[in-house]
Amino acid sequence: MPSLNWILDGTAEGSGSHELPVMDRGALALHIWDGKAQIVRIPFGDPKNDQVRRDIGVQLDADCAAILDVHAVVQGSVAPEWRHRYEAEATRSERVVADLGREFPGFSLLSGHGVLTTEGLDDIERDVVVNAKGRAPNFARRENELLSLAVTPEIRLTPIYASLSERSHDIRLLNVPGRQDAFSVKLPGGYRVVAAPQTTSVVSTFGSFSIRTEMTSGKISVTTYINLTARRVKPSEYLAFRKFCADVDRALEPRLQIGR
Repeated sequence: MPSLNWILDGTAEGSGSHELPVMDRGALALHIWDGKAQIVRIPFGDPKNDQVRRDIGVQLDADCAAILDVHAVVQGSVAPEWRHRYEAEATRSERVVADLGREFPGFSLLSGHGVLTTEGLDDIERDVVVNAKGRAPNFARRENELLSLAVTPEIRLTPIYASLSERSHDIRLLNVPGRQDAFSVKLPGGYRVVAAPQTTSVVSTFGSFSIRTEMTSGKISVTTYINLTARRVKPSEYLAFRKFCADVDRALEPRLQIGR
């Protein structure tokens, strides 16, 4: 659509006008307008428009179980995947439980009305929103006299993008949405924070990463942001990219530890 400077894929099911499929990005195209034709390269788009944001409220018990209140917002190129995954109402609850259960073993939805709600599954011009309330029986684990729990996302960059010691060919990073995960943990009565992920940030030519930890009386919040902005990594850049991935992974490792 030249008048709006939009590039659309009319065959992409589940994609809105601002969600150009990944397979189209960076591709060559024949642009015809006003009787003139030229070969152009489709832009990759702004990485800030591809995002997965999660707010996870955690009400922790002293027996390691937790009530979770998960609020996820998805926009950009990954939104169609979520629409396809959850659009069928008959299987929606089962799939949400399975997906969250991989991160929070034993996760099950609470009983009652409104424990699972969604938005944007049948409207491609809206962001996808999934809200789920459930129970994770083993959210924390006991380590001697302490309770230990993960308050950062389970994703690790090195196994996905930089597992080899060296590269002979470029790495193309096309479908890497920005990730923001905010865990807000309400501590059991009488417990205090013993150790927590440290506030830190990493900025490089490949992207950025940050952890922010905030503590108040009886509550701790840990917000993680991961954003890969590079679209191609050359072999000459690979070692630096691998170090960036390792630095991010290392910062994600520390767990929250609480005790009496």
